[in-house]
Amino acid sequence: MIQIRRKPVSTERVRVVSDPAYLVNQIGIGDGLKARLGYYLPDRTAITVIGGGTRKQLRVRTIRAGFNELFNYEIRLNPQNFRLFGLGRQSGVYFVSYNQISRILRFGGRTVLRRRVASRKKKK
Repeated sequence: MIQIRRKPVSTERVRVVSDPAYLVNQIGIGDGLKARLGYYLPDRTAITVIGGGTRKQLRVRTIRAGFNELFNYEIRLNPQNFRLFGLGRQSGVYFVSYNQISRILRFGGRTVLRRRVASRKKKK
């Protein structure tokens, strides 16, 4: 017997960008990221966003992929909301989780992208 269940909470590492083009009541979510998080609601649907001890209702706008991209995998916020959710002042990569049942998008901690350092051997 095969049992298929819905996974209500999805978590991803996401690049979050501060963008003044977005209004204070909007959040931009990339079209590729929406599918990964299980978000299939139409544009301008209100979701709850939690981060930095703050909870706020924002309307979703889809970010379409650019000319050289197949999908877009980032989140864009108004600079005021960017600071409000405790994301600092600069863009970065954060853990983001989305609950499909309660429609809550939650910002977790900032992730550190580690670069691989090649060790150089000294020739004698």
